[in-house]
Amino acid sequence: MVTIESMALHKAVVNTNIGWAQDLITHEKDGYMHHPDEIDKYVSSVSSLFDDEELVKNIALNARATVEQRFDIDKIAKENLSYYQHIIDRTHS
Repeated sequence: MVTIESMALHKAVVNTNIGWAQDLITHEKDGYMHHPDEIDKYVSSVSSLFDDEELVKNIALNARATVEQRFDIDKIAKENLSYYQHIIDRTHS
């Protein structure tokens, strides 16, 4: 959850590529993904962000756009309503 919240707040994220975060972050587009054992790559990504303010801005803007697209409240609400309507329709058939 912290990853999603950070991205929504226009933060550049460096995360592990294990688990659900790999489905959210596109490496070097809207964040950075590394295997936990790849410490040198973590350091390199974090150093790149510290050294390049323009890179941070671009990653952060892309991160926010990704979260807005994937977690659009109107879209999610419509999908949920459609799902529950389908269940109701099936139980009354």
